[in-house]
Amino acid sequence: RPNSPSRVLEGLRKNLGLKLLALAFAVAAWAYLRLTPNPIIAARFVQQFSVPISTTGLSPGHVARYTDKEAVVAIDQARGGAPIKPDAVRAVLNLTGRGPGVYNVPVEVIAPKLEIKSLSPASVTLSIERIEERSLAVAPHYVGDPRKNVVVERVLVQPRAATLRAPSSDLD
Repeated sequence: RPNSPSRVLEGLRKNLGLKLLALAFAVAAWAYLRLTPNPIIAARFVQQFSVPISTTGLSPGHVARYTDKEAVVAIDQARGGAPIKPDAVRAVLNLTGRGPGVYNVPVEVIAPKLEIKSLSPASVTLSIERIEERSLAVAPHYVGDPRKNVVVERVLVQPRAATLRAPSSDLD
């Protein structure tokens, strides 16, 4: 009887050392193939940068005000590749053709040949204001206790006027 249970047990008992060695080789081969990186499928990882948000295209004589000053950019990069320099990545708000007012502007990422995974914030709410100029007279103002004997021989103010240049909301 070729398939009797006693013959199967007898076959398993023969060459037990070779069978254990084959099992050890199989486990080692599995571990090697599972844990080493595959050169055909490049391993990748995500690198995050915090970059300042800048503006472009703003008309002369205007200023943009926004609260988000930095953007977090996540970039997909191949392992072992050249490291990405943070100054090579820029976050820009394009304000070309926009006058005074409130806008929600998308953040554009400028990065050379990089795959952007995520960007936060994706857009920024900002206000654009005109820069205005006002000329004001300069005058001395005495602060102190008037009961003390203060003698002023002469007051000379130079210059007689000051020019203020700022966004219109600050001058108001």
